[in-house]
Amino acid sequence: GDLAPHNTIAAFRAAAGHAGVTSVEFDVRRSVDGHLVVTHGPEIGPYVEKATLAELRCRDLGGGERVPLLAEVVDECLRGGLLMNVELKGGEGLQNVCDTIKLLRDRDYHENHSEMQESQNETQESQNET
Repeated sequence: GDLAPHNTIAAFRAAAGHAGVTSVEFDVRRSVDGHLVVTHGPEIGPYVEKATLAELRCRDLGGGERVPLLAEVVDECLRGGLLMNVELKGGEGLQNVCDTIKLLRDRDYHENHSEMQESQNETQESQNET
């Protein structure tokens, strides 16, 4: 929604504080220097794979908000009790899936593990087809 600049920590915090919001959806991409960040498109989009984390963090997404790391978003969602629909984007599919699952496991977030496992299997199958 439009509670705060899209895909920012402020947006996830606002979603957690909004009555009736129980889950959020976001895209994860990997910066050129290997950091998993949350972005959806209009605010930065595919540019992520061509930029370093420092370059991404220079961009003001509105209200002084910057591109967040996946770990920051996961922590905010866990604090707010939000379920997460994580969509992995970019060219490093299997590595992004593995790193995302590891992060969620490290944070003891298991509720959507089966969906993450399905995503990993789909990524492996699609990589085997090419």
